[in-house]
Amino acid sequence: MKMVFKRSAAVVLLLFMASVAHAEQLNDKNINQFLLKYANDYATHSMRLVRGFRKYKDQGDYQGFVAFKNTVWLPEFERDRKAYDAILEDNRKYLFDNGMTFIFSNLVGLGIYANNFFFDLRRGDKNIRKATVEKMQTDMNQLETLFKEKSLEFKPLVRD
Repeated sequence: MKMVFKRSAAVVLLLFMASVAHAEQLNDKNINQFLLKYANDYATHSMRLVRGFRKYKDQGDYQGFVAFKNTVWLPEFERDRKAYDAILEDNRKYLFDNGMTFIFSNLVGLGIYANNFFFDLRRGDKNIRKATVEKMQTDMNQLETLFKEKSLEFKPLVRD
């Protein structure tokens, strides 16, 4: 039994190391393509979260929102967040030198916003919602400013 666990753990570790080792190396030639992909992913996760929140807010169903968040939204969000974490780790200096590390904290922030929406529904505290929506808008504005600086068109495509 212990040998099977050790072998499984070794396989998982090797797969994790391989995925991190192949994280995309960012540079001036591919950063715009990366930013377009990131904006699409960020907008998709943001809009899915907001749509789910609105649906369950309208129904007054915080438990339904929790189920949606934990079983539908969070697994896909976590998959993408982990992939972006690997990219950050491999490209920390490049992103820092170019003032773009905020995009990763903005992505992580979506997890916090999901919890804030839960607390809003659970407690009926519209102040939480207002602060969360304002922060989400600030994050989006920050991304839009980066796109302007890079002369990129900011039209993220939200996947359903």
